[in-house]
Amino acid sequence: MENLKNLPTDILLDITARLPIESILNCKLVCKLGRYLVSDNPSFYRLHLSHLNQSSDSGKLSFLVLEGMSKQLHYFEYDEKLDKTLIRRINFTPTFPFSCEVLGSINGLICLYGYDGLTACICNPVTRENVMLPSIKTDCDIVNVAVYTLGSSNGWKNVGMLESEFCDLFFHHGVFVNGALHWMDKRGGMVYVFDLAEEKFREPISPPTFPPGRMWQHYTLALGVLDGVLYFSIRYDCQITGCPCSYIWLLKKQVGNESLGWSKKFLNLRREPLAFTKRGGVLCFDDSSLEIYDPILSASRKLVGFSAFTQIIPHKNTFASLKELGVEDINLMESAN
Repeated sequence: MENLKNLPTDILLDITARLPIESILNCKLVCKLGRYLVSDNPSFYRLHLSHLNQSSDSGKLSFLVLEGMSKQLHYFEYDEKLDKTLIRRINFTPTFPFSCEVLGSINGLICLYGYDGLTACICNPVTRENVMLPSIKTDCDIVNVAVYTLGSSNGWKNVGMLESEFCDLFFHHGVFVNGALHWMDKRGGMVYVFDLAEEKFREPISPPTFPPGRMWQHYTLALGVLDGVLYFSIRYDCQITGCPCSYIWLLKKQVGNESLGWSKKFLNLRREPLAFTKRGGVLCFDDSSLEIYDPILSASRKLVGFSAFTQIIPHKNTFASLKELGVEDINLMESAN
């Protein structure tokens, strides 16, 4: 870095932001100039994120993996051009004494939810910065929606309520896409939508039309996100083959006053979908492996085998700062053993 000091700051920022995240961390630790560029320059995070998004366009996909009993997080990357995978252990342990899950990831910040005491934590796995959110009181007779804004001192704000008849119908947490959270009615498949910007419920979305015949047993419904698009799936055990299969629909984007609808995308997808690849494949996973599915050949190929992983979610390692968001009482998570 000594030889680069005479370069303009914007060029130095652009060069540093293109480095692998491990190299950036090393520069930050051993070099004053590197520390200034990464930690003290507010534009570095946005520039680094921009380069990460460009790398995704080139065929690289990245995810966060949560290991079951140990609660250990791992960073997973798939490079479609090289057809290679990379898994790295993240060097911190969540602060929850018992089990926890990842509710979501946005621009490098993740939300961890602990089942003990209904507590949640916002953290950056790279910097290990974290803040515990205050507990929220719940009432089993009603469904409340509350909003917490990072950097504010207002606590949780109740912004919506559903009738008690819906209390037992939703999956445990909402699916975030297009600025809204989505819950599914487990009884009939109706999708309820809460707009975070408007802080109110939109009109519910009717489920897609199920295939005729119902030649399956023990089917389950699920919501998820594929490349920024909400999907609806039916997973079932086929009576003919005896294998688990899925129908999957993607939610169409609204054009003008045209109402939203569903388009069927895949048939006989035997695992939960994770992401599209640039070549038209689909990354899929279950509790023991990650595979890539070719919809033209209706065939899957195993990429990685797992033993005790419970979650895989899209994630980008970034230097997003809780301090820049106005958060106080920031802690650093302990390093993993």
